[in-house]
Amino acid sequence: MKSNSYLIFLAIIAAVLFINCSNSGRKETVQDSKEELRKHLAEMDARMKWPSFKAKDKPIDSLDIRIEDLSIPELEQSFDIVKDSVFILSEDEFSIARDLVKKHFEGVVTSISDDSIDDSYKPFPYNYYFKQYIGYKDNERKKKLVYVNMFTGWHTPNGWARELKHDWVKITDGGKWDGHVIVDIENKKVINFAII
Repeated sequence: MKSNSYLIFLAIIAAVLFINCSNSGRKETVQDSKEELRKHLAEMDARMKWPSFKAKDKPIDSLDIRIEDLSIPELEQSFDIVKDSVFILSEDEFSIARDLVKKHFEGVVTSISDDSIDDSYKPFPYNYYFKQYIGYKDNERKKKLVYVNMFTGWHTPNGWARELKHDWVKITDGGKWDGHVIVDIENKKVINFAII
C-alpha cells in the first residue's frame, strides 16, 4: 500500500517535469529531463523488486537482535541518546530485556488486522516484529536502560544477508508497523511501550 502511493507520487512528478520541459521549447533540456526521469524511474523500479522481509514469516528465535556496533550513524538520529552513553548489552542484559519485552506483549491487546480502523492503535503480536536491542545510560534517571527498536519488515537490496546486528533500521513512517520499547533492566520492568 505504501509503495503504490509512492509510485503515484513519482508519476505526478514525472508528468509535471515533462510538461515544464515541453513548454520551455528547448529540445536538449527536454531530452536531458526525460533521460534523468527514465533513470530515476528505473532505479525506483529496481528498488520495488528488492526482497521484502516480514517478521511474521521468520522463525521466532531470529526476531530479537542485539546491536553489536556502536558506530552506526542512525543510532543518534533515531532517538535522543548521547553517543557516549550507548553500550552493547551483555548476553545476560539482552536475555533479561528480551524476556521482559516478550512478557509485556502477553498483557497487551494485539491485532492481526492491517486495515481495521478500530485496530489502528493496537500493536501486532510479538512474533510480527523484528526487535533490535541497544543499551544506554540515562544520566537523568541514573539508570541503565534498553531501547528496543520494533519493525514488522523492510525492503533491502542485500536480502536477509543484511546484518541487523550492525545496521539500525531507521523508522520513517510509523503506524502499528513500527514502534519501540524502553526497558529498565536494573528494576526489570518495561517503562515505555509505543507503536509510532
